[in-house]
Amino acid sequence: MKRIAREIAAKQGEMAATQPSKDSQVSVVPVIESYRTSADNLGGIDYYAFRVSLRNVSEKTIRNFRLEVEVPNAYADPTHQSSMSENVRRVGDSRTRYRHTQDQFPGFVLYPNDTSQILMNTNYQMRLDQYEKATGEIKVSVYVDDELAGHAEYPIRDNRNKDRMVQLGIEQSAGNSLTEKQLQDIRSYYFRYGHARCPRDEAVLRVVELQSDEQVMPGLMVNCPLCGLHERIKVPQG
Repeated sequence: MKRIAREIAAKQGEMAATQPSKDSQVSVVPVIESYRTSADNLGGIDYYAFRVSLRNVSEKTIRNFRLEVEVPNAYADPTHQSSMSENVRRVGDSRTRYRHTQDQFPGFVLYPNDTSQILMNTNYQMRLDQYEKATGEIKVSVYVDDELAGHAEYPIRDNRNKDRMVQLGIEQSAGNSLTEKQLQDIRSYYFRYGHARCPRDEAVLRVVELQSDEQVMPGLMVNCPLCGLHERIKVPQG
C-alpha cells in the first residue's frame, strides 16, 4: 500500500509540473479609443474612428496575435475605408469583421506590462436618427497562439456625447484635465511645428485633426501614450 501511495504521489507531482499555472497564461487587455472625426451635416452622418492597441497584463512576452474587430452592419462604413489599408475584412449577414495579425507588423514583440502601438485603426458611422435608440456593441477579440487572450465590447450608445473621446482598457492617472491655456498652447505648437508634446512628461502626443462642416479650422484630439492623457481641443472662439 505504501508503494502504491508513493507511485500515486509521484504521478501527481509529474502532472503538477507539466500543467501550466494560471500565472503563465497569456492575458491581454484591448485598449480602445473611439471619437468623432468628422460630420456630414447634409447627409446626416457622423463618422467615428475606432483604434485598438494591446496591453500585456501577463508575465509572458507576446510575439504573435490575431486581433478581430466586429462592427454591426447598421453602423459599419459601407465604403470600408480605413487608414490601415491592410485590414482584412469580411462582411457577414449582421456584422463586418476586420482582422489584423503580427504579419502586418514585422518584428512585433509585446513585453509584460507594456502597451503596443495602434494595431487596428478602422472606422464606423452613425446616422443622426440612430443616436436616440443606439444599441449593440463593437466586439474586440484577441488571440495568441490561436487561444483567446482578451476580449472587450464597446457599447455603441457611448457615442451619445459626441465631443469626447471614449477610452476602454487604459490606466489613467487622477487629475487628467489640462487648463484651457495648456490646451491652446498644444494646439498652437502643433499647427506651427507639426507635432506637440505632453506638458506633464514631454512625451510626443498622438494628434488627430477633427474636421467638421461647422468650422473652417479643425479641432484636435490628443492622447499621451505615456501618462494616458486624452483631451479634445476645440477651436477658440473669436
